[in-house]
Amino acid sequence: MKQRSSLLGLLFLACLALGPGGHPLSALGFKSLDPRMGVIYVPSPNLLDAQGYPAGDAPVLTNFLGFGSTLPLGGLFAWEPALDLSWAYHLWSADNNRALPAEIASRTSFTLSFLLQSPFVLELPVSLDWNIALGVGPAFNLRWGLLASMSGADAAIAAPEVKKINAWFYGGGRWFLPETFLRVGYRLTERVDFSFSALAFWPLSNAWNGATMALDDGIFGGELRVRASLK
Repeated sequence: MKQRSSLLGLLFLACLALGPGGHPLSALGFKSLDPRMGVIYVPSPNLLDAQGYPAGDAPVLTNFLGFGSTLPLGGLFAWEPALDLSWAYHLWSADNNRALPAEIASRTSFTLSFLLQSPFVLELPVSLDWNIALGVGPAFNLRWGLLASMSGADAAIAAPEVKKINAWFYGGGRWFLPETFLRVGYRLTERVDFSFSALAFWPLSNAWNGATMALDDGIFGGELRVRASLK
């Protein structure tokens, strides 16, 4: 039921883009409104605390919702800025001096992630209705942890840890994640097409932050997108 509701919501947003009236994006040269949704996986190492127990919980696996648009650059090239929203739980591991994923029972922060993307895309037609596309560009993972709902005494203890979680998110350039994707698209009508993308956001900051795992805190997943023409 949840997946069906999400898909219906995505289609509704696409229909809004096809409605009457002018569109500010169209006036700027953008040709489409691109609602999307998908699933992402955020790897993290299996670290232990001082007593030898797991310091965090399972890596993040969550859904996201977002919007984008397409600005043609001439020929087969385009710029496709987008913003995706996802959410997760985190805790602060003092023994490892870092934020780690958490289950709801052990959470310290409810973390919102706004993933701002700016890929440049090469789209290649395969047939009249099918195409494939390759994208690459900078992306910025703008995360903010909010104090999880808990009792007054627990909240007083957790509040300083939430500040440490947020500082860790932005320390050492962890917010910068270059993006690559491979996409397959199908034209449903003259004004609407669907596509599926395999996404990867690469945590280059691990190279200078001394991470114990190369892909630690990267983002990998799949995305279903509707592209609705504004013209």
